[in-house]
Amino acid sequence: SYSVLEFRRVLFRSKTVALLAQAAERQGRPQQARSHYQKLLSLWSRADAAVPEVQRARARISALARR
Repeated sequence: SYSVLEFRRVLFRSKTVALLAQAAERQGRPQQARSHYQKLLSLWSRADAAVPEVQRARARISALARR
């Protein structure tokens, strides 16, 4: 099980990775954005699929794949 410190670390990293993904999208770099979203899913691999961050990352990966 995760300790509180470990959870905070994952939460901080995931927010950072999400921001990097969003920035890459805005800059027109879909491959880099997908890579960051994949990293985000990796960080949240033990989370419930209903977690909003997981749902958003999956939705963005899907949308970027259609480009």
